[in-house]
Amino acid sequence: MADQSKHIMNESDIPDGLEFVNREPIVTGSNPGAPAVPQNVDRYQGAILTAPFGTDADIHKSQSQRGVSPVYRLMTAPASGQANLNSAGLSTFKPLVFPAISAANQAQATANGAQATADAVAAVSFQGAYNPAVSYAQGASVDASGTIYVSLVANNLGNTPSTSPADWVAAGGSNTSVFLGAYNAGTTYAIGNQVTFGTPSGYYISLVNSNTGNTPSTSPTKWQLISTVNTDLYEGAYSGATAYVPGNFVSFTDGNFYVCISNTTGNAPSPTGSSFWTLLGSSAVLLGAYNAGTAYKTGMQVTSGGGVFTALQATTGNAPPTPPSSNSFWSYLGPSDLSIVPDSSSRFGQTASGLTYRPTTNPLTATDAGSNATVNIAAFTMRTSSKGDISVNSGSITALSYSTLYYIYYDDATLAGGAVTYNATTTKVTAINGGGRFFVGSIITPAATAPNTTGNGDGGVGAQYGSASVFLFGAQTNSSTGTGFAVTSPQNAIDGSRTTFATLANGASGGAGNSTITVSAASPTSAPWQSLTLNVLTALSVPVVGDTVTLSYSVDGGNSFTTIYSVNANRALTTDSVTLSSAQNLALVQVKLVVTSAGQPNLTGKFYEAWVVGLT
Repeated sequence: MADQSKHIMNESDIPDGLEFVNREPIVTGSNPGAPAVPQNVDRYQGAILTAPFGTDADIHKSQSQRGVSPVYRLMTAPASGQANLNSAGLSTFKPLVFPAISAANQAQATANGAQATADAVAAVSFQGAYNPAVSYAQGASVDASGTIYVSLVANNLGNTPSTSPADWVAAGGSNTSVFLGAYNAGTTYAIGNQVTFGTPSGYYISLVNSNTGNTPSTSPTKWQLISTVNTDLYEGAYSGATAYVPGNFVSFTDGNFYVCISNTTGNAPSPTGSSFWTLLGSSAVLLGAYNAGTAYKTGMQVTSGGGVFTALQATTGNAPPTPPSSNSFWSYLGPSDLSIVPDSSSRFGQTASGLTYRPTTNPLTATDAGSNATVNIAAFTMRTSSKGDISVNSGSITALSYSTLYYIYYDDATLAGGAVTYNATTTKVTAINGGGRFFVGSIITPAATAPNTTGNGDGGVGAQYGSASVFLFGAQTNSSTGTGFAVTSPQNAIDGSRTTFATLANGASGGAGNSTITVSAASPTSAPWQSLTLNVLTALSVPVVGDTVTLSYSVDGGNSFTTIYSVNANRALTTDSVTLSSAQNLALVQVKLVVTSAGQPNLTGKFYEAWVVGLT
């Protein structure tokens, strides 16, 4: 064929064995008598390959792999010769596009869609400091002088947020563009609040109000990661030439410290509001406990040895000294807690009035000094709730009245213990009132010429109530058997006086036998006692080995007795104490003293008094 560019293929390329088909001229138009219009006739089913096919073929070839031509299948043409205008059948085609090309086209379409989605999301995310030259999308948020604003309109250009209420709305109230330190799951954050989170730490900004418990790194709809570069680092003094990223800390010439909240270079911090900086305060950034591997800059602060230090110069590996000392690298600022603060009345939070305490022993005794009474306080340990055990030295209080109930106390606001000044008062409120005051316990001084007395064991505040009740026995019975044995003045055993006594003896003539006295009928009680203690005051004269004196008590009304002591020797005036059950019914308690001799004279037992002390 002469001009091959106008044909789909060369005639020489037509396969052999094809049959040529002659077609009668097709009558077209509305006039059946008119001559036929010449028609192009193809050699395949008589169909006509139209011009658009060639154009499509060129396009397909341009999109095919280099050096590879597209392949076409000629489809069977529809029946021709229909009595319609231009009814000749057209050959149709279907391109066989390479699979790789189809997949690539699909991938490109998917990528384009994803990019469009990402662009849409980015357009409504936090955009940093407001810039009048930027056109903001509807929903985009910016920082304008420390306040977060959200765009209300699309194509928001040149509208200052603070003066354009139709275009911008403040989110979460004013001044929400603040750095709140490390993320805390228990804190409720507002739009614009910024935190650091993760290791290494990232710098995040809250995108919503009422933002509680949403982990920044896994909550992209609640938090936006602003920066991960040099985040949460102290950069020293501010420099207008330095490019700062959110999370950087600087000191400024106004004496304050600031944290960067938006990428900036050349925008100086300001305490009155800034879109790039948030005021931290007038002291340096406290970075926590000193770490030998950290590179510290001037002004950074650390804790070490219970103290707070500030770096005087850039340093790595040079530890702060022991407080309160300073060195060339670190200046001591003060204590990090009260553990190294010397105790005083104004600098110790847990004084006696603010803690619980109690003596671990009963240190009080009282004696007749001749014309008055003296209370002696033995060295003891005061157990406290905040400072543990405190050792307290011994002491005494003189010139006290006989037979008087005193409350003993001392003042020790610093909880130092050691040598203290003891005081006595007849008013308990005085003994427990006031910061730093410790109540040691109460004691009844003896009568003139009476034996020594002991404290009631009711010292302390908080750990025990410190209220003591004394119960006396109201009845006695006595009996004697054998030659010379007798009980004299038995009522003295229940008269309430510790200076009088009942005597059990066999006299100068001697003789075998025994004498017994039993006291009972203490007042019954059902109070919720912290403790009940039975006390018995006796003295013995046992001149001959083989004679025996036994003191015992019963808690079941006399059905059975438990021995307190059984001796065959002299015994000075002594108070013996027995701890009873706190639920003991005192009406069932009895105390019995028995002296027994095989026949030797001058055996004597003296029963002064028995009583029960109840602490509530």
